[in-house]
Amino acid sequence: MVKMRIPIREQLGCLVLLASMIGLAVIAIATWMTNHSFVLGIRSTRLTLTASLKAAQLSSSLALMQILALQAANRLSPQAALQRYNAGNTSDGNWVRTLEDYDAIFTGRSGTQVAIQAQIYPANSTDFSIFNRTAYSVSDVVLPYLGRDGRNATMGDPRDGFIPQLYPKFQVIPTRMNATFTEYRGIYDGRTIDNESYMLSGPYRVNSTFSLVSITLPIINNTSSIETLGWLTVVLDASLITSVIDALEGLDDTGVTMLFGPNNATNNFPPGYLYDSANTNAPKNAEVQFLIPPTVRPNIKRHGQYDTALDPPPFDWARFPAIRKGFSKATGATNNAGSMIDTRDEDGTHVAVGYAVVNSPMVDWLVLVEQAHDEVWGPIYNLRKVILACVFGTMGAMLLLTFPVAHYSSRPIRRLRDATRKTVAPMNFDDDDFSSQNDGPNDDSDEALARKEGFFGSIIHYRRNQKQSRAERKEAERRRQFRIPTKVKDRKHFIHDELTDLTTTFNEMTDELMMQYEKLEERVAQRTAELEMSKKAAEAANESKTLFIANISHELKTPLNGIMGMCAVCMSEEDPQKIRRSLGIIYKSGDLLLNLLTDLLTFR
Repeated sequence: MVKMRIPIREQLGCLVLLASMIGLAVIAIATWMTNHSFVLGIRSTRLTLTASLKAAQLSSSLALMQILALQAANRLSPQAALQRYNAGNTSDGNWVRTLEDYDAIFTGRSGTQVAIQAQIYPANSTDFSIFNRTAYSVSDVVLPYLGRDGRNATMGDPRDGFIPQLYPKFQVIPTRMNATFTEYRGIYDGRTIDNESYMLSGPYRVNSTFSLVSITLPIINNTSSIETLGWLTVVLDASLITSVIDALEGLDDTGVTMLFGPNNATNNFPPGYLYDSANTNAPKNAEVQFLIPPTVRPNIKRHGQYDTALDPPPFDWARFPAIRKGFSKATGATNNAGSMIDTRDEDGTHVAVGYAVVNSPMVDWLVLVEQAHDEVWGPIYNLRKVILACVFGTMGAMLLLTFPVAHYSSRPIRRLRDATRKTVAPMNFDDDDFSSQNDGPNDDSDEALARKEGFFGSIIHYRRNQKQSRAERKEAERRRQFRIPTKVKDRKHFIHDELTDLTTTFNEMTDELMMQYEKLEERVAQRTAELEMSKKAAEAANESKTLFIANISHELKTPLNGIMGMCAVCMSEEDPQKIRRSLGIIYKSGDLLLNLLTDLLTFR
């Protein structure tokens, strides 16, 4: 296995760089997340607030229209005419005063004109009208359908000038209140029309710049408050609605405002569809329609035919998730306002929307403020680019600064390394390189060592000569002989840390080693003299031992020879007297040998 040698300053630089990069990454991510949430929150709040404000404007416009229609129904002239009609007066003169009053209503005030047409029906049926009137200012407006003569009808035409979509023919149900009065209630497509619930029809697009709505309500006798005298349908200019949709405030560069409602003539969803319904599980599929074309923007066309068609087709609200959510999911905000920063419209275009429900008892409408996805997310993308540029710029600066700083910071460690290396260096290693190190930024041994240190070492390190005194050279020579580590040169410093303690302790260790080696020389000389004296004493003792062994061996052989000789004589003799004399000699020789052995053992 090949081991790679990485110098300590490169390791330190890499560690510092890695830690810095991790810190920068954490800071960048935290900054990104914080600003991402902040910017998205601002964008979301802005879309929600814009939609809510436009919904509030539409609510006010519908309330104004309702007031105008109610004023037209509460006027004395039409009520008196209806009472006379119900009494049997069916002449044209019965409605003269009503004509004058309604002409005044159609004229409006301060140059404004909202109500432009009206029809009155009898109390018990809406199959035919008993009074109708059209404002002079719109009597020549061409309608987008053909009349009975084969030409386009115009508003106010007695036969074809009343738009059928704005004049609902509903069923009238009578309720007898007492012997005198009867209350009538209208039912149209499942929706009730009475003195507490009016029905709004439309908007109906006459052309690209002109739209109409109508409000149908009962005419209640002012003196009784319960007697239904007839029914009134008032047609009003929808400019109060279209002006809100076409206003550019709060839309920025790509925003458009859209108005949606159910695909039916009552402008109301069946029960269980809306967010405030008792049934909170709205259907996944329901048909909705564009009530007014989106805001006219010259270079923005995101909805195809819905941008220009006079009568655009309906579509399923599942194709536009924001519509379903706005209608069916409660947000707890005013007008049930909310937003979806990342969604798609009915054509699949990536957009961001804010929505709000129009607060009116007559309609179930939803206002959507839509902006292009890139415009809403553009500040976030720019912020991401700025953060990435700052992070990578900082990393580049750190790459330029980390390794020189790491080299400077690792000098004390390298001094300790160089001072310690000589303790394991070969005897012929040139230790002058260590003993003559300079206490500067360029304090390495030689060029070969610098090359081993890496690329930066080959550039930064070089040799610097330093003159030494005789005492220093002598001490260095002695240190080389005993392989004592050179003291680490330490500058004055203001910061005291663990590395400073280590350097001080290392220098103290080298001093202690030098002192111990000096004492060792004296002890070696003393022990050498003592050993010489012991050697001479051992040699003298050895000569004495040799002489003693020679003498004692001779003394032991003499009686032993006598014993052996007399034993041989005794074995050849038969005369007892001679044998007895020989045994006496043997006894004396044995006694002599015993005395010698006793003396030898006693001497030892």
